[in-house]
Amino acid sequence: MDFDLPVLRVMTANPVTVQARQHVNEARTLLAAESIHHLPVVEDDRLVGIISSSDIVKLGMALHDGPADGPGGVEDDSYTVDAVMHRHPIAVGVDATVREAARILATGGFHSLPVVGYNNILKGIVTSTDLINLLIKRL
Repeated sequence: MDFDLPVLRVMTANPVTVQARQHVNEARTLLAAESIHHLPVVEDDRLVGIISSSDIVKLGMALHDGPADGPGGVEDDSYTVDAVMHRHPIAVGVDATVREAARILATGGFHSLPVVGYNNILKGIVTSTDLINLLIKRL
C-alpha cells in the first residue's frame, strides 16, 4: 500500500462547515442531514475550530443529565458552536501524506483532521473512516 499517497487524494474537499456564532442545534441538524460526525468551524474560510457529534451529545447530557430532544439534542438555543468547539484543532497541511494523517489519528482522542492550506485556509477533512476505506480498497 502506498502510505506516501498525498492526503489530498483521500480527503473530502470543501467539507460542510459551520461558523462559531451558529447555534449548536444548527450544527446538530447539519451533522444529521449530511450523515457526518465532524464539522470544521471557519471564519472567512480559515479554520478556527472543530465540533463533533459527540461534543453535542456531551453538551446535551451535561445540561439534562441525559440526552434531550433526541440523541444529542440541546433544547436551549442559547448555546453557540464556539461554546463547545475544540479551538485550534490539530490539522495537517495540503502536502501531508496518508502516513502522516494515520499516525496522528492513531494517537486517539479524535477521528478527523482538517486539511489546511496557506494561512490556515480550510481545504478539506480526512477522517479515520477515509483511511479505513482506503485500506479496504488496497487489500
